[in-house]
Amino acid sequence: MADMFPRELLPDEVKSNGERKTFDALRDGVGDPWQAYHSVGWVARDQARGAIDGEIDFVVCHPEQGVVCL
Repeated sequence: MADMFPRELLPDEVKSNGERKTFDALRDGVGDPWQAYHSVGWVARDQARGAIDGEIDFVVCHPEQGVVCL
């Protein structure tokens, strides 16, 4: 089982059924030492436009395999 952050999704945190399915698949389908983070914010700075921000639905990390952003 992967370490999930947060451990469970609250109903008002889920924007689509696909997000819930992806959360469950990551939690149940990958094992240690994988970690998955839900709803990760990001900020990019642009000299002309200023700061822009967004959200990554899932960031999946492994200490030897790398990082995947979904």
